[in-house]
Amino acid sequence: MFDQSRRFTVTGATLLACALPLVFGCGSQSVKKDVSSKDPVPSVTTPATSVDSPVTPSSDDGVVPVNVSFKEAHAAYSRGAYGDAVKLFKGYTTSHSQNAWGYYMLGLSSWKSGDLAGAEAAFNTALTLEPAHERSLFNSARVLIEDGKADEALARVEQILTADPASGEGYRLLGRTQYALGHVDEAIEAYHQALAIDVNDVWAMNNLGLILIQQGRFEEAVPALSRAVELKGTLAVIQNNLGVALERTGRFTAATAAYEAALAADSSYGKAQVALGRVTGRPDVTGVESDLAALSVTFQNVEQTWKNGPDSTSTVAQQNVDTMAGDTEQAKQ
Repeated sequence: MFDQSRRFTVTGATLLACALPLVFGCGSQSVKKDVSSKDPVPSVTTPATSVDSPVTPSSDDGVVPVNVSFKEAHAAYSRGAYGDAVKLFKGYTTSHSQNAWGYYMLGLSSWKSGDLAGAEAAFNTALTLEPAHERSLFNSARVLIEDGKADEALARVEQILTADPASGEGYRLLGRTQYALGHVDEAIEAYHQALAIDVNDVWAMNNLGLILIQQGRFEEAVPALSRAVELKGTLAVIQNNLGVALERTGRFTAATAAYEAALAADSSYGKAQVALGRVTGRPDVTGVESDLAALSVTFQNVEQTWKNGPDSTSTVAQQNVDTMAGDTEQAKQ
């Protein structure tokens, strides 16, 4: 089993609290629902298959088609016709019952069509055929989290990390799982582990920032999300999350820019549109660092201590221990 004793002795959240005292400067508006997490489904690896005669599924007759090729079924998935893909992969797995990839794709198609139970069943079959099937482990864990079964997801994430202790994606998924279980410190630590492996893991930064926002630790969220925006500023969800953190720390000018960037990336992003109306024209709170590039550098420096190992992390924390008093109270959402 994955050995959780490998965790560093001081959480990265503590380090950020040491380096950046919490500052709260906006009004009483609740923005909890304005933040979003993301853990995108990785691209699909398509095994070599033969091409059979095309089969067009019916969307409502319940009949499983026959003589379906993997290529044809995968084409339906790729064009977003997930209901058709479910039927086609059911047909494919009927005639290729020992192909784990077929059940894996049936799981993805079922998940995308909103059938969590069907997705779980398909991924489980893939794992029965190939217990170490990596993509089925990853995505079945994600489905289990969505289905409120984070304890079962944790067992699969532990299997992933036992097989590959250097999997940044595995640690990112561990962060999601631990947070779903209510283990905030462990989740934060897992995201720092992911970033120690891949310093440019934008989704680890986004989800770390999201946790800090949801925990009322807005000032700590700003550096992580500032860095994420530097790397992937074209994603509306990340710009919006940065806007929330900036708004809740009184950086209304920068928050306005972040919400505008979110809408530039996706004009239909309703959360950013509503938030923009809250912050436009509001004066900034004085005494708050507004240089987002500098805050991004601060975040990168903190992450470097994690990459250097537990001794480096502990030393930095010890040097800042006197600054911690009074900085641990979290804002209520």
